[in-house]
Amino acid sequence: MADEPIDVAEVLKALHVTREEWERVVPPSDAKSSTANYAVFGFCELLGLVFGLPPGDDLYHGAPVTARMVTFLGIGCFFAVLGPLWPLVRTWFPRRWSSSLVNAATDFRYWLALLLVGIVLSYLAPALTASPSGHTYLVIDTNYEGKPLGFAWKDADIGVQQPANPTGTFGILYFSLPAKNTGTEEINLRDAYIVSGVTGNRLRMKVNASPDGWIYVGETAPVPPNAAFVFSAQFGDGLGIPEAEFLRDWESFSVVVEFDGGKARYDYNKDFVHSQLDRVHPERSPHVSKRKP
Repeated sequence: MADEPIDVAEVLKALHVTREEWERVVPPSDAKSSTANYAVFGFCELLGLVFGLPPGDDLYHGAPVTARMVTFLGIGCFFAVLGPLWPLVRTWFPRRWSSSLVNAATDFRYWLALLLVGIVLSYLAPALTASPSGHTYLVIDTNYEGKPLGFAWKDADIGVQQPANPTGTFGILYFSLPAKNTGTEEINLRDAYIVSGVTGNRLRMKVNASPDGWIYVGETAPVPPNAAFVFSAQFGDGLGIPEAEFLRDWESFSVVVEFDGGKARYDYNKDFVHSQLDRVHPERSPHVSKRKP
């Protein structure tokens, strides 16, 4: 008499264990499972690169830390760690999720789609991490000068957009200045702008208001004590302007902020501007180079 096939589900039911619990104790070790683990490892590492490389490149070139940059790095690090740990942690996930990931990792079409996404992200990285239309980055408590409205003059920043290709030109997105109500009462902001030391033109600044995003100073409610925020002058209506145009018109400028009972002004000269731009032009500053034969 031929042996009848064993019903695995009935056996597990008789043992009062689920399939996930059984595989957690006796994980499959056949060649198919091993191949799937390697496929998931490679797929997760590729996902880590796709999400981690754009913000990593921005950090390498001295770009300011943005909320989107932190998000992309976090997602990239998650997949980079998940890949090598997959054989140990795969039973932690619902079976449907783990099966879907294995199916995607062993399907070459998903690899091609992921590579295409990586290529697209490499061109869109500046827009995704720097957010040129309205950059949002972490406000870090620092040394503020002045009362009742304090400014972190030395922590001001010029946002630079990386070119989409090696032969492209850099774009200047914004000038930002951290500020804080260092007094004990509310402050009414009246006006804020930068004025060019070259042409005399003015560019009004915005402030980051939660949850409304970037708004002009005239739209702000009284600023409460200890509230930290950021002034931002956005060039080209947030889309940026070419570096050459920025140097032509804004190689030096002054910041002017008017509020109830006071007015603050600070001058930024050519040295400041060029030091900011040199972060993305290491060849302009002293550096180590290869000896010529």
